[in-house]
Amino acid sequence: MPPSPPHGIINEYRIRHTPSDQLNYKEVRVHGSRLQCSDASKRDRLCYRVVDLEPEQEYDIQAAAHTEGGAWGEWSEPMSARTHEQSKAFLEETSSADLF
Repeated sequence: MPPSPPHGIINEYRIRHTPSDQLNYKEVRVHGSRLQCSDASKRDRLCYRVVDLEPEQEYDIQAAAHTEGGAWGEWSEPMSARTHEQSKAFLEETSSADLF
């Protein structure tokens, strides 16, 4: 369920992430209308896909909300998530006879 704002209408979010063993946060600002889930069974939630992460890495992710009144809320408690193993591309070896 989307947040029920007691302090005003939420119009924007800050989302930040960092590898769990670091404090090197990368942050984005996202308008609230861009947080719809693509999965129809999760339409009552807010969703955002964090991109450009390293494979097999534990990350801490936090969010903060901004109201139309101009105030930013506090950062949420960190949520931890681990990325999956990266698919490994490979080249198929060909014999010299296959090249001509």
